[in-house]
Amino acid sequence: MCCGRWCTDDPGQLFLGAVKQYHCGSEVESQTIAKNSIATEPAAPTYAGCTFTGWYLDGEPYDFSTPVTEDLTLIAAFELDETAVSEVIAKIDAIGEVEYTEASKAKIDDAKDAYDALTDAQKALVTNYATLTAAQARYAALKAAAEAQTNPTNPDQPSGGSGKCKWCGEDHSANFWQRIVGFWHTIFYFWAHLFGLR
Repeated sequence: MCCGRWCTDDPGQLFLGAVKQYHCGSEVESQTIAKNSIATEPAAPTYAGCTFTGWYLDGEPYDFSTPVTEDLTLIAAFELDETAVSEVIAKIDAIGEVEYTEASKAKIDDAKDAYDALTDAQKALVTNYATLTAAQARYAALKAAAEAQTNPTNPDQPSGGSGKCKWCGEDHSANFWQRIVGFWHTIFYFWAHLFGLR
C-alpha cells in the first residue's frame, strides 16, 4: 500500500548512469543514460484509488532538467483519492429509514456496490460503514418477517392449501376430513340400527 506515504521497492543492483523508477502502481521501465545527461520523465503511473503527485528523490520533487551524475532511484508519490470515499458516505447516509420496499433495497444495494468498489485504504475512511451493515441486517429482518406472514409454518397445513405435510409428504387434510365423515357415518348407522330405522 503506497497511498499517503512514499512508496519504495527494493531496487536491487544499480549501475552507473541509471535512473530507476519504482512505485506500487503500473509498471515504469528503467532508463539507462550517459553520465551528466538528463533523464526523460516517464508518463504518470497509476494506482487504484490514488492520484499520482510526482516523482521524488530523497523526499523532494525530482527535477528532470538536472544532469544525472550517479545512479538514482526515484519514488512515485501518490495521494489517496477521497472523492469516491465521500460519494460512498453520501450514499450510505441517503439510505435513511429502512423499509421492506424495492426503493429501500435499491439504496442499500447501491451503497454496498459503491463501497465494494473502493480500495482497502479508501474503505478505511468510510466513517459510516456500520450504518450500511445495520441497514442490510434490518432489511433482511423485515424480509423474513414479511415472508413468515405470507407463508405461516404449519406442518399439517402449509401455505397454498395443498394439505401435504412438509415432513412426511402425506395429505393429512384429506385424511382428517375422511375420518370426520367416517365417524359421523358410523354414529348414524349405530343409532339407526339401535332404533330400528333400518
